[in-house]
Amino acid sequence: MQQRYLNIGWIFCLVLVSYQAQAFRAFGGEITYDRVGELTLNVQIQTFQNPDVASERDSLRLGLDWVENRNWTTARSSTVVAPEHIRISTYEREIGLGGPSWFRLTLTDPNLAEFDNLPGSVNTVFALQTLALLHPSCRNNSARFLHPAYAQSRYGSALHYVPGAWDPDADSLAFSLIAPYGEFGVPLSGYAFPEGLTLDPATGELHWDFVQEGQWLVVMRVKEYRAGAFVGSVDRAILLRGLDLGADPPAFFSSGSWGNAEPLLLNPGELASASVGVLAAQGSELSWTIQGEGGLNADADAPVLQVFFSADTLKVEVLWAPEATRARRRPYLFTLRIRQEDSDGAFQSQDIALRIAVPGPDVEGCFPPPYLWLGEEDLGDPDLTVHAGGDQGPAVFPVPATDRIHLQWKQPGPYRVMLVNAAGQLLMQETVQGAVGVLERNRLPAGAYWVLWQSSTQAGSKPVVFR
Repeated sequence: MQQRYLNIGWIFCLVLVSYQAQAFRAFGGEITYDRVGELTLNVQIQTFQNPDVASERDSLRLGLDWVENRNWTTARSSTVVAPEHIRISTYEREIGLGGPSWFRLTLTDPNLAEFDNLPGSVNTVFALQTLALLHPSCRNNSARFLHPAYAQSRYGSALHYVPGAWDPDADSLAFSLIAPYGEFGVPLSGYAFPEGLTLDPATGELHWDFVQEGQWLVVMRVKEYRAGAFVGSVDRAILLRGLDLGADPPAFFSSGSWGNAEPLLLNPGELASASVGVLAAQGSELSWTIQGEGGLNADADAPVLQVFFSADTLKVEVLWAPEATRARRRPYLFTLRIRQEDSDGAFQSQDIALRIAVPGPDVEGCFPPPYLWLGEEDLGDPDLTVHAGGDQGPAVFPVPATDRIHLQWKQPGPYRVMLVNAAGQLLMQETVQGAVGVLERNRLPAGAYWVLWQSSTQAGSKPVVFR
């Protein structure tokens, strides 16, 4: 029995979530989340597979190992087979976590699909991770994607892929391509980035002037920033295909504001009109999908889509007159994916994006408390040991305590030690240079608290009680 694991690693306390599947052979996917309660996340896992060779589970077994042991069965929430003959499966589970901290959500797949730029990939253990910041007074949600994690075109032609990444909290996003990695964040040997593929670090859009034949794996890291501070990231595995086809892929022309990195400026109540033309191969059929971030297409002030046909071309136009409540600093994102079905039944796609700015103030939101300002380099460092204390962390005694808490490590520090309440509020902070430390109660009321500690290579937490 082969296994797949979804591991949620708490920088201060280890949380493990796992599920199993046989012959999964994923092309790619990602882990995203919504914060639905003070200490509760709704986690969504989306996977992309070849339905001819990959099996699928109706449910996943989800386990939480933290202070107490709990297990859940997580049902698959949806499955659809896309025209490109790719099965898109979504798994979803709401999980409650024990305290404020950073969390590392990791999806491990021992049975990857075959990729031309990763030799032996079908027998390679592959992993993806998402970093989540959870704090009761600071709401944060992960980045989202309007387009699925795949695109395909005739080899030798050009391909443009738009991930459609946006943030529900209007945080700034930055994009990079990283080497794929396996367990414990170790880069996979033999991987090569597709030659000639370029990334726009501000938009995440991929462009390949000369698509090579085969299946190609690309891993995109999407980082969130709030007021300049790193607040999370999502790693997304993307499939790019270069197919042996006779027809040229669709092409955009007369795009105007479409495809422009600079947004179209629009005041509340004004009507925006943005159109783009699409040229298709003779004898082919076109279909299209247009998406707007945050469910714009379902809102009362949603944009209106108009489509005009003429011979082998079509024009897609978006009309939008946003209400004043739409004013914010970050532009709104719309994406258009054109699918061309050739006469032989093969599909090719091209993407383009439209950004509309409705000038307004910054979105109101919290800022992470100082004791959670762990550097993004540390969080992304596979050498950072993440554990829940026990033999690796300090002994904390007595529990319950009356006047003070004693801490004793096996190795001398320095250690940064913090005491927070159940709401995540920082109450005191000390630096311990040796292997022994003391936290005084200082008239704190009776109740439950957390001792958080961090060294240059390790971090952890332990619950304590004052009576």
